[in-house]
Amino acid sequence: MNLNKICAKNLLPVTQNCRHHAEIRFSIVFLIAVLISICLTSCTLDRKNPLDPKNNPKIKIPNEVVGLSLQSSPRNSPTKWVRISWQEDSSVDGYYIYRGRSLTSQFVRIQTIDQNYVKEYTDSDNINTGIYWYRISAYKEYPEGALEGKLSPLTENSVVEVRE
Repeated sequence: MNLNKICAKNLLPVTQNCRHHAEIRFSIVFLIAVLISICLTSCTLDRKNPLDPKNNPKIKIPNEVVGLSLQSSPRNSPTKWVRISWQEDSSVDGYYIYRGRSLTSQFVRIQTIDQNYVKEYTDSDNINTGIYWYRISAYKEYPEGALEGKLSPLTENSVVEVRE
């Protein structure tokens, strides 16, 4: 569309060469450029560590817990339980244990282990016959609070069946 025609429709003198449209166009282009630069700049920020916005090398995110293994109570056992074990990590302060009832269910923290040398926990709280899923994360304490690492991945080692 010809800008001169637009200006003529708005009863503006064509002699102004539609300067106001050029100013508006420049403002829009400038605004878009600013928004793109803000977006690109924010994408380059290190957001891995919420306790450390200044990227302090002494604050480290705990490693992912590995070596997850589950064992359920024997058949016909009067009490039902699940024993959870993992590889210990001496660089962390403890572990969080989460339980869910299905692969897609919400996992709820059921226990905090506040010692890094502990590498086993027996869950006997509200355990009945059925399928249980577990995830574990390690945490590290800092003056600003506890920094939790990634949850252990959901694999065939994350699920156990408790039988009658």
